[in-house]
Amino acid sequence: SHRGGLSSSRGGRGLLPYKGKRPKTDHEKAFGRVEILKGPYGNYHNYYERRHKSNNIFACDKRVKLIKPAWIKDKVVIDVGCNEGLIGIELAKEYLAKEMRGYDVDEQLIEKAGRNLEKAMAEVRKSQPPTMDAQLLALENCSFETGNILWAMLECASVDTVICLSVTKWLHMCHGDEGLRLLFKFFSNVLKPGGILVLEPQPWRSYTGAKKKKELKRYFNDKTLKDVNSLKIRPNMFPALLQDAHPPISSSYGFQLIHSEGPTQEDAAQEGFKNRQVFVFKKL
Repeated sequence: SHRGGLSSSRGGRGLLPYKGKRPKTDHEKAFGRVEILKGPYGNYHNYYERRHKSNNIFACDKRVKLIKPAWIKDKVVIDVGCNEGLIGIELAKEYLAKEMRGYDVDEQLIEKAGRNLEKAMAEVRKSQPPTMDAQLLALENCSFETGNILWAMLECASVDTVICLSVTKWLHMCHGDEGLRLLFKFFSNVLKPGGILVLEPQPWRSYTGAKKKKELKRYFNDKTLKDVNSLKIRPNMFPALLQDAHPPISSSYGFQLIHSEGPTQEDAAQEGFKNRQVFVFKKL
């Protein structure tokens, strides 16, 4: 794992399809190539290179703009499926988290998160005004850990805010409905009463689209990823399931939906996180 940055743990209208090698867009020239899948858990490398159109996450990621400072400031926060740690680092720095912990199954992504954290700390140190001391402390209290969140050993009612963005599809396809219920139970167990869950599930068409991706074919063939048609729970059922007083198999998850935000027309025209809905729940 990493703590404090140190190791411890389409064509124009009327044009024919382009048959040769596609030229890079200006954005790709500036920020790099499209993401590369490194495993069945959706552990994409360079994931944000295409999705974030600038280095200002608050300006280019509507999901981050939805997160209120009060859910982060002086709070213990975990970022489930943190990828390169960019969102957690910026939230911790700008909103002064008491503690920010990122979890991801991909060790290389966690190592990159550690390097991103070191870079953020170096930038804050350069700025030097005393007002930056709190930002530096918040970054020093960031940590990143490799592992499957389902097996994470966290104390009950020890977390104020859980952030889980673009993760549920992958866990669901790997571990099935039972695994999804385990994830929801994990959220319920680790959050304090009044705690916040920010959840952005991929829609069902994203599941069915996964079956068509060449890079995922081998994982479906060897049954690492389950046939999506075998899944009984669908993403549009998640809010009702989290709020249901008597969910099947498990005891109550105990959540109340306090906010949801769907895609705007502007979002639908963008390539980033278009057509995604974000839900905010409070733990009762």
